[in-house]
Amino acid sequence: MPTPDSEKPLRAIDFEELPNSLTEDSVILVAKPAPLDEYAVSLRILDRFTSPAERRIIVTTAVSAERTIQQQIFLASPESGRFGVVDATPQNHPSSPFQKYPVVSLPHSVELTRLVLALWELEASMASDSQKTHFGIRSLTPLLADDGLERTISVLKHLIEGRTDSGLVVLGFEYTKHDEDTLSALKEIVDGIVWIEEQTVGSISAEHRRVHAHLDGI
Repeated sequence: MPTPDSEKPLRAIDFEELPNSLTEDSVILVAKPAPLDEYAVSLRILDRFTSPAERRIIVTTAVSAERTIQQQIFLASPESGRFGVVDATPQNHPSSPFQKYPVVSLPHSVELTRLVLALWELEASMASDSQKTHFGIRSLTPLLADDGLERTISVLKHLIEGRTDSGLVVLGFEYTKHDEDTLSALKEIVDGIVWIEEQTVGSISAEHRRVHAHLDGI
């Protein structure tokens, strides 16, 4: 039976202010008001800037794994590559690592190191002709609440630096729930920020701002 979460529609998003392409190893922070989860911005960016043949893994900490998969199905083209979910939400979707859309579930308020290990585990289990895997975390807010800023930044650095295939990383950040110090710390580990604003017509726009001028990110 559909849940209220699964019935929310995907609304329009204006990507005109985003570049036409990203370098393959870019780390992008999606800064948006809370919650705006119905827009699936992280999924849209991964879908827009990666090859259909490449793997994509999303960590979901607030939006259910079921809703995340439904949104990906809605966005994906028929030739899209493998897509999997690491579920660290209170809903705790049953693990199903060998399904069409594999899920690895972790206890809510999971220790961050276990989350990274689950990412590597799911990546290894997802057969693909491509060796490249792109990662997204839909919302950093629950991780920051459970583990604090210093610990979260440390683990994110480990995740980013531990990539062997230079895939894209997209991190969702609900800036209305956090202070300027948190945003400043996150700026140190990303190449660019995509700022999301809601429009009066019921859609949202996305504007890119480069964080480090010497980087060739987005």
